[in-house]
Amino acid sequence: MTEDPKNRNWSEDEVAALIDGSLTDEAEAERVRQILETDPEAAAFADELRLLRRLSREAFDAPMREPVPERILSAIEGAA
Repeated sequence: MTEDPKNRNWSEDEVAALIDGSLTDEAEAERVRQILETDPEAAAFADELRLLRRLSREAFDAPMREPVPERILSAIEGAA
């Protein structure tokens, strides 16, 4: 990011919220989408976030689908 954040009409938080789906105000989401179409710096930041999201999914999704080890299941059942 080379531009002074004080001179931008967007924040990294706004772009991140749009990318992760937590920006629920539709008018604000549309404003940020328009910025992503016209501001190369904002678009590049959004692309970085999308890449990080994809890499995180790839790293953590497979282990989350693995079966729970029997020793952990036994420990849980024993605690009940």
